Amino acid sequence: MKVGLWSTSAGANTTAVPDGWPEGQPPSSVNNCAREMMAATRVYLDDAEWFDHGFSPTFINANSFSITGNQLSFLSAGRAIKLHDVTDIIRSVQTASFTTVTTVQLNSGSAITASMSSFAKPGRNWRRSVFVSIRYGGRGTRSLLPSSR
Repeated sequence: MKVGLWSTSAGANTTAVPDGWPEGQPPSSVNNCAREMMAATRVYLDDAEWFDHGFSPTFINANSFSITGNQLSFLSAGRAIKLHDVTDIIRSVQTASFTTVTTVQLNSGSAITASMSSFAKPGRNWRRSVFVSIRYGGRGTRSLLPSSR
């Protein structure tokens, strides 16, 4: 269950367990739905600066993937995205184009693999700026996104 798969219209959140609360569901599934919703809310809050819309990307190569539909409105050049692969990888969009699917070419960085399950974009409180890496305390780097304020 992902918050990004939920509709903003309450009556539309009726898909089968675990992604929804189906109308007329058996009483035995209510607790499971509640637990799934609690877990999804916690996952969202633990990583609230990123929002996963629930897209299922198709791996093309180590630096590109595609998703269904025209998603150019939020996958423009320079947009930082968090890719959920074997580990989470933060990269930025180099180019994106739409024909029958949206194809995304990433800027250089850690390779993505066919294990990539989804991706997230910065939440509404973040600009579409390219991420910045800083070195701190001799312990490596940390990726940051500038605040919209």
